[in-house]
Amino acid sequence: MEYAAKSKGAAKKVDTIRVEGLEMPYFAVNMSEGTLCDLNGVPRSTRVLYVCNEDAKNEVLSIEEVSTCEYQAVVLTPFLCHHPDYRINTATENNIVCLARDGSPSRPKSLLQLQEELLQLQGPPSESVHKPDPIQKATWKSKRVVEGESSKRLPSTTQN
Repeated sequence: MEYAAKSKGAAKKVDTIRVEGLEMPYFAVNMSEGTLCDLNGVPRSTRVLYVCNEDAKNEVLSIEEVSTCEYQAVVLTPFLCHHPDYRINTATENNIVCLARDGSPSRPKSLLQLQEELLQLQGPPSESVHKPDPIQKATWKSKRVVEGESSKRLPSTTQN
């Protein structure tokens, strides 16, 4: 088993991998000397990439065969998040406050025009026309029909 760790004196450049659309730093562990591959006769190897995820419980995110009998596994773990080099870089959001200059409208003219067009397309608010529900108007009564020795109930409708 080989560890892909950087020496203390070297510049800290941590490799990243794209996970669910985000570039995330990882710690790699190379595992070698696996079972012999029946396709090429070489021992199988796996590269395990540990990625910081505060909410994970040491979960395997993916395993893929990157080449014949060589695999890559991505494992999400909260333990790596304690190290500053492996935390996810989150950009802080800055609020943008827009103020109209003296004499300028508070909203852009094009926005006002668009809102006006939408109102015209929708038309005036109409009173909702209430149509009675035919099922609610009908009342159900039962009729007894006697055939021989058996009796059946048949529904019939009457309008109010």
